[in-house]
Amino acid sequence: MAQTIEAQATQRKYFDSLDGYRTFGTLVVVMHHVPFIFFRTPFGYGWWVLQSFFVISGFLLTFILLKDKKRGLSLGKEFRDYYLKRFYRIFPLYWAFLALLSLIVISFGTTSIPLIKEFLTEYKDNWFLFWTYLYNYKDLIHFFQGIKPDLNPFLSHIWSLSVEEQFYLLLPLMVFLLSRKNLKRLVIGIIVISPLLRLGTYWVLHHLAYDPAHSAYFENNDFYKQSWISVVMLRATWCQMDCFAFGMALALWDFSWIKSAKKWFWWSLLGFIAIVTLDGIVIASKIETAQMLEMAEMNPILKKTLAIFPMWFAKFHTTVSEHLILVENYHFVYIYTIVNFLSFLIVLSCLRNKPFMNLMNNKGMIYTGKITYGVYLFHYPFLMLIIMFTIPVMLKVGKWSNKIFTYFLGDYIGLVGSQITSEIVLTAIYLPLLWIFSNWCFKYFETFFINLKYKVK
Repeated sequence: MAQTIEAQATQRKYFDSLDGYRTFGTLVVVMHHVPFIFFRTPFGYGWWVLQSFFVISGFLLTFILLKDKKRGLSLGKEFRDYYLKRFYRIFPLYWAFLALLSLIVISFGTTSIPLIKEFLTEYKDNWFLFWTYLYNYKDLIHFFQGIKPDLNPFLSHIWSLSVEEQFYLLLPLMVFLLSRKNLKRLVIGIIVISPLLRLGTYWVLHHLAYDPAHSAYFENNDFYKQSWISVVMLRATWCQMDCFAFGMALALWDFSWIKSAKKWFWWSLLGFIAIVTLDGIVIASKIETAQMLEMAEMNPILKKTLAIFPMWFAKFHTTVSEHLILVENYHFVYIYTIVNFLSFLIVLSCLRNKPFMNLMNNKGMIYTGKITYGVYLFHYPFLMLIIMFTIPVMLKVGKWSNKIFTYFLGDYIGLVGSQITSEIVLTAIYLPLLWIFSNWCFKYFETFFINLKYKVK
């Protein structure tokens, strides 16, 4: 009979493969966010990988809390130890990041540099939400305040940290106050009810967005309405609870009936790709060309995409890689369940030390997994700085590569070649510098607080 996850953990103490996977997953997320055309395209389906981090959190924290519960300490002591450990691991780097932003805002105020201006404005307008881990509700709050939606991306990733913190607050209440049997019942209930919660949330948001009283807020534009609905649903903690519940389940059951998590993962991934592809084709066929051209005027990357790829590909790629797909064909009801199950299988395979890719056991991948909190936290602002300071270099690289490719292969290949060359150069600068900076933060800042966490008894 297969060992339980708990028994394996007692023997091994640490699951290296999970850190190896964190590296892989973080790279997918980072590359999904880069403003590229070619390098981003293979990661178009990769938006779901972020869900796997929620599953990992659900497993690890539930597992730790169940072990702490066995110590037989008072509830007060259990809660104190848990929250103190979470504080030392999560808050210092995050608050240092926000403090740095505050210092920049106080020191420089506003600036005429476009990227930095948008970045600082986003922080100034939402500083309270950042500091209180409520940023995931920004779009909903702004709607009721009548504040126009913005498209600034450089701090948008903070929503996932907000969701995690809200889950961290709830989890010890569930584990410490419920018996193991009732906790299992709760986990099953969350997984079953969550799709219905998403459906109910969609109906409410759809009613709000399409209420004639709010037409002016969305400029009577269906694209704005659908984007708002999809973003609010994506970031609402109650719409993500089943993701954490799948992770909690890994700490409560051994799932010995799943003989090969790797095989289950690859078959499930194939099913996910098929569903998203078919939905993407159907939804892309409904997008009007005029709507795509209108979107391109607001998005320079999409505009360049249309110059390189045919319209049908741009429609399809936009559909499958952006959150807009969530509001079509009731995609949001079932796709998250599929994605969460995929993530569940990834974590299960890592816990059994048989990850879906042997690369997860590579020492470099395992080490990098330890610094991915910093990588994720800083990757968008870091990208902004890299783009800003390398614009002169990138323009020259694009110009000369365009001339060379055009001379030998024609105008179209010149456009494609210059874009690919620029992406290669920017990636070669961006990823190593991001790793070096995040590694420095881990060694000389995070490690100090991690050591304090281990001293909590």
